Amino acid sequence: MSFLVQHVIPHDHHLRKMEPLLEDHPILEDTELPMCFACGVDLEAGDVITLVPVGPGPDTTEQKRASSHQWFAACAVPVHWVCATGEEP
Repeated sequence: MSFLVQHVIPHDHHLRKMEPLLEDHPILEDTELPMCFACGVDLEAGDVITLVPVGPGPDTTEQKRASSHQWFAACAVPVHWVCATGEEP
């Protein structure tokens, strides 16, 4: 499983607060880098996260959609809610 996940977002996206991670959540089973990309702390069951989009990736169709302000499929990384927003969950 790749740590980068596909997340469909509009051009003027807003962050979505996810439910607390369960022990069997696939993101916690990722052995490559199961961590918050903002603070570097390992993700654990009970953590509240959001997915932060990093762009449309290498897909030229998605790149064109993004640059023309349409919905597009983006690569996204997990970040603790508090790291992304400054707000406690």
